[in-house]
Amino acid sequence: MALPLSLIAGLGISLLPPIGLLFFVASTVYAVGRYGRDHQGPLKASQGAKMGAFNGLISYVVATALGMALNHADYRQQMMLTLQKQFHGNSDPQVQQMLHWIATNQGFVVFTLIALLFGLVVFLIVSSFIGAVTVSFSGNRDRR
Repeated sequence: MALPLSLIAGLGISLLPPIGLLFFVASTVYAVGRYGRDHQGPLKASQGAKMGAFNGLISYVVATALGMALNHADYRQQMMLTLQKQFHGNSDPQVQQMLHWIATNQGFVVFTLIALLFGLVVFLIVSSFIGAVTVSFSGNRDRR
């Protein structure tokens, strides 16, 4: 049951981010809670965290792939414009050198990969936390 919810959450995140993120949280809570109800024995918080992380991984991959597919033509231009606006008033030569490096093909690929990896780590941490908290607040903690 978690896989279809993860796919739908990823789709929602890429198309309507605020609503998609709320659906992502709800789908993680639902999937972990349902697993706890459908399987015998107590569920540990670490198991909930793993299920949450799996849900987060699938949702992140779908959201990122779909987001890049829909915005691939404008992505580089939008990102460079955002960075230039962010660092417009900064006269530090190292910052300017970094911006020039990011504007190159190699720099942009490295910058994008770092941003994607950072996003994945944040997504996994948040989704693991959601899964662990769901198990902690569920009714099966009394059976342990």
